[in-house]
Amino acid sequence: AAASNGRDGGGGGGDNKRKRAAVELDFSQHGVRHVAFKVAYVGFDYGGLAVHALDDNSVEAHLLRAAIRARLVPPPPRDATGVLHDALHFSRCGRTDKGVSGMRQVIAMHV
Repeated sequence: AAASNGRDGGGGGGDNKRKRAAVELDFSQHGVRHVAFKVAYVGFDYGGLAVHALDDNSVEAHLLRAAIRARLVPPPPRDATGVLHDALHFSRCGRTDKGVSGMRQVIAMHV
């Protein structure tokens, strides 16, 4: 019988993994940098590049939610996208309409 290395699902015990408790991150204890991100997207399923509310279907809203989930930026106190933009010094290179794709679009923010 072949020994399992845990990667093939055979006997690795992957079914009983415990979820980690979310650890609160104090962003004031860490440095901040202004970083530019070059992105490209196929816009068929998006409502354009520019965000109107953090829960909308714009490319920018998806990028902001991903940055929050990855803990690159702190979550907003409520759905206050304008406040979040100001706090992050958020900027973008342009805009696209609903359904329009973008290549080499640049966004910048403090992370």
